[in-house]
Amino acid sequence: MADIILILDESGSMDSQSRTMINSVNELISEQKKLLAKTELTPERINMHIYRFSSTVKNAISAPLMSFPTFTAKDYAPDGMTALYDAIGTVLQRFHDSKNKTVLVIATDGEENSSKEYTLDTIKAKLKAKKEAGWSVIYLSETLKTKEQGREMGLSGNSNVSVGSSALCSVMKNKHFHRAIQHACMDGGEDDFELEMEACGQDYE
Repeated sequence: MADIILILDESGSMDSQSRTMINSVNELISEQKKLLAKTELTPERINMHIYRFSSTVKNAISAPLMSFPTFTAKDYAPDGMTALYDAIGTVLQRFHDSKNKTVLVIATDGEENSSKEYTLDTIKAKLKAKKEAGWSVIYLSETLKTKEQGREMGLSGNSNVSVGSSALCSVMKNKHFHRAIQHACMDGGEDDFELEMEACGQDYE
């Protein structure tokens, strides 16, 4: 079994990108379905989860990848602040006992400013533990400042990608990003994951 988890910023600053982000998330889901169909994995082996956050963390949208529903404006209406640490902490707690291969994608355009339950140090330690347990973690941001926020959480190297102002949606359509996620779901896919994320980052240099 494998899990693809997307932690998606739904704070007010994402409002100008909301329609594009909805389309981009649907493209991500569609491409993952196409890539899955080309692998030897049985369809029911991969689940998709989307956690949206602003000042609070919303309930997840979860389903087997091949039957994942269309993401719509009812699912994504940016407002509020950025409780990034609470969003990450909520997900890590939810999947605390999971033995599945897991790829965690964190997508944010801004800086943490409203978490109440989790701190930077706690999140950094929890992410480190999950990476040591075999999770693949991708951090997507828009500026050098938010890229540094990822480094502070212990997320660096090829998996920390800054895409530029108002360009967070574009990476959701990037072919290397799509392939990296698929490789992360497969046994022995670690090297290919790194190569695809390196290529993804080069597209935004």
